[in-house]
Amino acid sequence: MKKKCKSRMSVSFTEEHYSQLCVLSEEKDVSLAWLIRKAVEAYIQVEQNKKVELKGR
Repeated sequence: MKKKCKSRMSVSFTEEHYSQLCVLSEEKDVSLAWLIRKAVEAYIQVEQNKKVELKGR
């Protein structure tokens, strides 16, 4: 049975990653949530591009 996607989730980070994310969000004047959403969007795009490249071979 396929799981339904939820719009919210809880994620744990190492202290180092959390600290780095906080610095980035302050530098860019954006929220942590916005920064993480953008990172996820970028990761998904990279993975989708990999699939397209593999199909083209």
